[in-house]
Amino acid sequence: MSSLFRVAVLVLVLSSCGTATSRSLLYNASVATVSTYAGDGAAADGGTSLADASFYTPAGVTCDNEDSALYVLDYYAGTVRTIHMKSGAVDTLASLGTLSYPYLAALYGGSLYVAYTNGVMRVPLDGSTPTTFGSFGTTANGIAITSSGTVYISNATGTIYEASIPLGTPFAPVNITNLTLQNVIGLAVNSLGTLYACDLGRYQILKIEFNGKDGTAQVVAGTGTPGYVDGSTNQAQFVVPAGITLAADGSIFITEQDGSHSTIRKIAADGMVTTVAGKPGAPENFADGVGQQALFGRPLGLTFDSSGNLYVGDGDNQKVRKITFSKFIN
Repeated sequence: MSSLFRVAVLVLVLSSCGTATSRSLLYNASVATVSTYAGDGAAADGGTSLADASFYTPAGVTCDNEDSALYVLDYYAGTVRTIHMKSGAVDTLASLGTLSYPYLAALYGGSLYVAYTNGVMRVPLDGSTPTTFGSFGTTANGIAITSSGTVYISNATGTIYEASIPLGTPFAPVNITNLTLQNVIGLAVNSLGTLYACDLGRYQILKIEFNGKDGTAQVVAGTGTPGYVDGSTNQAQFVVPAGITLAADGSIFITEQDGSHSTIRKIAADGMVTTVAGKPGAPENFADGVGQQALFGRPLGLTFDSSGNLYVGDGDNQKVRKITFSKFIN
């Protein structure tokens, strides 16, 4: 992994957690089986199937509502790839440029909205020309879109911006009234419009509720001290919380993007933080398997399909991983 990307992952979000609707079933996630969904492990941009597709750095991943397409942002290639989930075919939806560094995306109204180096890009799913919006003084990190079309963008300065679809008016900074954000990475929003954020600078997961243009933030989990500790939300510690997505039972899934703690973690509705997959303390590596037998290389974005399967952009392994859970509660 190049030094450029190692620095960039501390600043940019690699997640596709910004869909407006939680997209999983209720389940017991204590038994998670990790497999390779797509990618041959070669650092390249090509291939036409799950088996031979190549990625440089699969970052954000976003599944559509029909489970027909999984969109993969390739950070170094500057492309948006489409995995056609029913056929297994893989092709390129858009080439954004090698210096665009697309990271995270959210679907809304027939387009994929991508957070990238220069702001936000709308990528129509019909293959027509992408359109660029916004400038935030630094790279756009995370993106989330509510069901009514409010777009939230985060960046490394700790500012969250908002605008409404159709985009055209400038993004305006959101006023968080009760605490100071530091380096907001991944964003996700639920059906009520409540925003969840990974704040790398605070080493915490935050919940933000809005009253007009003002937002009030609450710490969901994390002591504010860097470390890797599972347990209750007021005891748990995070190292590099990056990607975030929401489950229908109220739980939150997080990617830890640290080289020594490349894991997937869960914040349950009852307030417990656990490691779902990946081995804490193990150097980044690759292995499929169950729970902590599986190994990741700085996992980035994550997204659910409607059956409760979780897909993860495994950047340093040049693969998209799939996590299935053994117990479902209806």
